[in-house]
Amino acid sequence: YASRGLGDVYKRQKGLGTMTNSLPMKTRAMMYEQQLDHLPRLVDEMYRRIETLAPKRYAGIVHDSDTTDAGRPAAAHLHVMMEFQNPRSLNSIAKLLGDKPERIEAWKAGVENGFSYLCHRTDGARSKHQYDPKIVRSNFDYPALLASIESRVARTRSHSSIKVLLDDLLEGRIDKESLISQLSGSEYART
Repeated sequence: YASRGLGDVYKRQKGLGTMTNSLPMKTRAMMYEQQLDHLPRLVDEMYRRIETLAPKRYAGIVHDSDTTDAGRPAAAHLHVMMEFQNPRSLNSIAKLLGDKPERIEAWKAGVENGFSYLCHRTDGARSKHQYDPKIVRSNFDYPALLASIESRVARTRSHSSIKVLLDDLLEGRIDKESLISQLSGSEYART
């Protein structure tokens, strides 16, 4: 996968894993990525081919509004996040898609992170173009999944903020009035 040219920072940001030299990697969660100019078949045909793989869930999007680090338009490319019931070989999936194994990466940051990345809704991709979830093609209700993930993340962050404020109150760094002024009514009711 070093031949792909992805640096360690890129891989960490996107949650990508790599294949070991000794054994073909098997995983339940993987991301296919390929520039449109290099797809082995048309986009619609790629989706039909992915459906024949029988993933538990898949979602894909064409990124056509990304920019390079230099600020120039990036080449349009297809991302497809796939989740399988059982681990599948990256090599065998690549072969069935008619593409090279380096175009598929094991997604180590969690399947929900992979689905969120499609619209750049992960912490590492928030500075990139934000894609509309309605344009994602999937075999499930992708917009509902993304809304659920974002709601859960917001609740977790809110809970963390409340804990910090309560710790500040306990340690005397803020007073009760300051605490109340920083909480919504529902947050205050939970304290």
